[in-house]
Amino acid sequence: MGRFEILTKHIEPLKNEKEYGYPVNREGERVTKEEDLYYYDENNTKVYTPPFYKYSDTVKSFTRDLVNFIFDTKNGDILPIKDVRTKDIKFDEKKIFSLDAASVLLLLNSPIKWERFCDGLLLRALEKGGILKLLERLKEIDESQN
Repeated sequence: MGRFEILTKHIEPLKNEKEYGYPVNREGERVTKEEDLYYYDENNTKVYTPPFYKYSDTVKSFTRDLVNFIFDTKNGDILPIKDVRTKDIKFDEKKIFSLDAASVLLLLNSPIKWERFCDGLLLRALEKGGILKLLERLKEIDESQN
């Protein structure tokens, strides 16, 4: 078993996922049109509310494993990230396969971290394929160490 297998095991399920997630309105109903994001308050004023995002079980499982992996004290040797910020690491798809494990993990964690401040960021990262490319890089690192 490779060191990153807890994360790389999600490659195939994520590739096969039909829908990573979708926006929901304040009532928890799926947003299908812009009008779903509005409601009328007690003064009958039309009010806009930004959507929240509901993620598939596959995505939830991946994010849970990633957070657990990052916070696992046994992985401290590959994550000396106290003073490293993700803005210092550029996501360049052409150079992704030259990144080390710590850089890949930082880039994987960024959309999850920033999802707290910008709903839907994780969904966009998944749909654009960046998450899968980073996971494939981790798998390559794992295989080269065995």
